[in-house]
Amino acid sequence: MSDLIPEIGYAVVIPLFLLEKKVLGPQPFRPDTYRQMLAGLPQKMSDGTKGRTVGLGEALLEMRPVVADLDGKTTFIIVSDGSISPGVTAVEAARQLLNIDPAICFDTISLAESAAGRAALQELAGVNNCVFAEGRLLLSGKTAMQQFVEDVFFLQIPQQPGRKDLAALDIHPRRGRSNRLIDAPPFKLILFNPKSSDLNQEEMMYLVMNLLILKSIPDLRVRIEGHTDNTGNKKNNRRLSRRRARTVYDELVRRGIRANRMKIVGYGESMPAVSNLTDAGQRLNRRVEIVVDK
Repeated sequence: MSDLIPEIGYAVVIPLFLLEKKVLGPQPFRPDTYRQMLAGLPQKMSDGTKGRTVGLGEALLEMRPVVADLDGKTTFIIVSDGSISPGVTAVEAARQLLNIDPAICFDTISLAESAAGRAALQELAGVNNCVFAEGRLLLSGKTAMQQFVEDVFFLQIPQQPGRKDLAALDIHPRRGRSNRLIDAPPFKLILFNPKSSDLNQEEMMYLVMNLLILKSIPDLRVRIEGHTDNTGNKKNNRRLSRRRARTVYDELVRRGIRANRMKIVGYGESMPAVSNLTDAGQRLNRRVEIVVDK
């Protein structure tokens, strides 16, 4: 899962309920950092903790000081068999945590072997309309795990004026009536601010969507094509379009896509998606496309 989670400023905390140190983190999330945190955990419990158990409700309540110190949206990813323990229930504890942070989510992965355990975890996820998933399905293949990651970590961002899938546009005669090749995966456009080749947080979400597609089709080769609007001179725009393509390329390589699967090209202002006569049109033309390289 860690390799699929987008690196856009998340912090990770790992609770350690039966050890002297209660939590690891918070630390900025990166897959390698997360693996290092896990690798540092003791492989065996000490004699003082053997035989002890902590109910899920009690464990959640122990996280109250941590939740109070966190900023932004917080989610617990809870992997459990849903066993009922004495004391406060997980649902009661979750409702108490919502008094601290009303937006907190309890995303659950069920390892339940009983109908009662499964129902308890579904109820926990439903406390704040969060995600419930079956652990056996997540382990069965990448598609289910990718969907879980998207459901938990991806925000639903309202479409801004000018953002469309290029599949709906007649823009490139060399590719026929639409940009999307018949059997090509649905890559998302990545848009840029004027005169910039930097990725903002919203566009990073679209880049991660494209990353998941590339990881799911490991033999697919693509071109990363940079474009600009028609402001500025053509020579500078061609350079800017290539920098935009390079930004996307470098980020994908950093996240594990092999460099030899991708080519970059900058078209400058020569291949507009739509008219540059409006601000919305110019915004759409400041883009990077990922195109199947056949």
